[in-house]
Amino acid sequence: QDMWRPRIVPILPYIMRLLYQLQAYHDPENWKDLPIIVQTFVKYSNIERFWEAGASNKSKDEFINEHMKAMQTLRDFADSVGHIVRYTREYTLLVISAISSLGDVFFEIDEAPQLLTDSIAICKPGTDLISPGVSTHGWKHIMNVAIRPLLKNCPEESAPKFMSKFLPKLFTTLDILLCQKWAPYMNEDINVEPVVADDEDMTEEILEENLLRQLTTVVVRIMIDCVGQHSTNTQSSKGKLTSRQLKIRAIIFNDINIMAPFFKLLNHLMSFRDSKCSFNAILVMRCCLNEVLIKEDSVDEFFTFEVMKNLLSNVLCQSSFKDSFYEALNVFTVLFLTLCKEYPPARAFLYECSHGYDIDSLYENLKSVDHYRNQRALMIEFIDWIKAANGKNDDDENGHSAAENRRQEKRAATLKKASERLVKKHKEDGDILDDPNTEDAAFGSLFG
Repeated sequence: QDMWRPRIVPILPYIMRLLYQLQAYHDPENWKDLPIIVQTFVKYSNIERFWEAGASNKSKDEFINEHMKAMQTLRDFADSVGHIVRYTREYTLLVISAISSLGDVFFEIDEAPQLLTDSIAICKPGTDLISPGVSTHGWKHIMNVAIRPLLKNCPEESAPKFMSKFLPKLFTTLDILLCQKWAPYMNEDINVEPVVADDEDMTEEILEENLLRQLTTVVVRIMIDCVGQHSTNTQSSKGKLTSRQLKIRAIIFNDINIMAPFFKLLNHLMSFRDSKCSFNAILVMRCCLNEVLIKEDSVDEFFTFEVMKNLLSNVLCQSSFKDSFYEALNVFTVLFLTLCKEYPPARAFLYECSHGYDIDSLYENLKSVDHYRNQRALMIEFIDWIKAANGKNDDDENGHSAAENRRQEKRAATLKKASERLVKKHKEDGDILDDPNTEDAAFGSLFG
């Protein structure tokens, strides 16, 4: 470390400046002073062309042939410039990742967190628009190549100083970015009347949505890297937290300036229309509740008016989140029981949004049952009431209420069958002296 420090510290601002310029290259506002023809060329150089199985409407050979035909043309030159810009950015990110592996050299530089966030997320003055022009694919590479290794390589002794400055801006940036990109897909009726489009437009739309799901997956992985995740398998060691995760959890949960953007991002990740990411985000939320509830009113207020509201209006009541339903129901039940007991505004909120359902009786009934299985049945009745009041009730046999009834019936049938088998096993069948299983029928011949 002593060998690298005098070499890294002086060049770091120049590395960050290069990254800033590479990000700024994609912003059309920075081309205004260029001639119109050059602006058109730069625009074409920012187009990313790639083939992906299942999304592209052409075969791989057709895509390659089209690329070969464009060689020696202006488009080919624009593509080459675009490749140079993207490769240079990727190598710059790799350099940052490599520097982060050299102990505490990078993390002890006071300006490093601010330099890095300002270089990857260039905000328009007075707006929430971040690094306009940088593609979803580009953001995925930034997170994968630089940010995740950076968080993993941070020495534990440097974590409090570095993370307290870096994480708030990172979580805020990711939240704004993903909310902007997911906005077109969040309408419940988005697929009711699909717009007729040609194959090329459809292909671009499918590719962009696929890339957005990949980016969201990477962001969920970053959240798991930071605080861990509840395991759905009680036999697995996957849910056990590492020493690094325990350290970062303490940093996040003990600083409201980090915790606020963290949970705001996590709440949005639960509601994005990607079943896998929503499911994993809910598991992350589940493993955090015990350490943050009933400690600060502002946190309880957020969980009441943002998280519970999100679960009730989106995750628990929309069919697109059916794969996440039971994990989301567990989170909602924990919040319901904890906040109704310790945070009075939670009851007032539930009175307002429950459409006349008896919240006090529900709370008492949930408290009176011992097993979560019975709590789940009670809570599903409440969710069905909310669905019906909002016009979202399940009319088919695939609803969660029907599924829960079938689950309970199946369990009762299994218990009955097991009980009958047990009784039959111990039932005396005929004369005990003639039982061939009793000491080889020794009783039968005992008295000759």
